Amino acid sequence: MLSSDETVSNLFHNLVIENATSSESFLSGLCEELNLHCKKRRHKWKANLKQVYFNNPWTGISVGAATFLLVLTVIQTVCSILQL
Repeated sequence: MLSSDETVSNLFHNLVIENATSSESFLSGLCEELNLHCKKRRHKWKANLKQVYFNNPWTGISVGAATFLLVLTVIQTVCSILQL
């Protein structure tokens, strides 16, 4: 409901500045686990894959169809090599 992405970003940035968390907070353990989760390369790749290639149903369908056709092409190639 805000006017732009920058406004939302500024809102969250200001919330972080105003609300300092201490190491004694009951959420500090959760924050540490969340930061460790986000730092793993596998999770970054997964998030990037979802945002870039599966951001709407049509891109997801096209990636699935391309993968399916690639698998069929590999199967056909293997079968033709074995036939020789």
